[in-house]
Amino acid sequence: MASVSASTWAIFKKSFRSMPAIWAIFLVVAAATNVCDLVYANPKPGHVPPLLIVSLLVRLLGVSWIGCAALRVMAESRAKPWGLDRGLLFCTFWGIVGLAVGALLARLFTLIPNLASGTALAPVWLYAGLAFSSVLSVLILLPFMAWSVALSVRETPSSLFRRMVPLMGPAFGAYLMLAFPLHLLHLGATAYLMKTELSLRLKLVATMGDGVESTILAMMMVALSVAVYRKAAAAI
Repeated sequence: MASVSASTWAIFKKSFRSMPAIWAIFLVVAAATNVCDLVYANPKPGHVPPLLIVSLLVRLLGVSWIGCAALRVMAESRAKPWGLDRGLLFCTFWGIVGLAVGALLARLFTLIPNLASGTALAPVWLYAGLAFSSVLSVLILLPFMAWSVALSVRETPSSLFRRMVPLMGPAFGAYLMLAFPLHLLHLGATAYLMKTELSLRLKLVATMGDGVESTILAMMMVALSVAVYRKAAAAI
């Protein structure tokens, strides 16, 4: 675990110095879409504001493109960072898969207890359910981490599934140590913004802060993915 964690931390620190422009763009996208979500947090029943749909599309496509560029730079890939190619298409597809798995598990671990008890979940149990679903989604997708990075950076992913087996434990430990605390902070900030009555000014400040935290979380997850990919590829 120490080796994967140390590599992840080293890549994370290097990304601050080597690619500030990419993460600045990510921050702008994250903050802007967060503000849009805040403005349209409670739409009228049966009506979805067009700007909210645009925000979701920008978040999905923009984050996928920026994330793919970051992966390629941090993995020192020969592919163009901003190239519009099959690697980017796969990265977008894999992002949708990750969101779908996370949303399904979050729904499962918050809706079923709610239906079983017949009452709304207490905030602490809702938060615990969301946190557990986040950990479980990472565990489900972890075996595919090195393989997905290889396809995103347009390298051959041969034998990476087999090479991931001994890396599963260290990679998951690195996630719990470095990324999971940031994930908890993000979940807590989101729940706080949605449930707490604050002035619009304070909500905007908190939303911008959550955009910064989301960017740091994305940096850490990309660094972890690249560290695992490098170790799996080196073992071939």
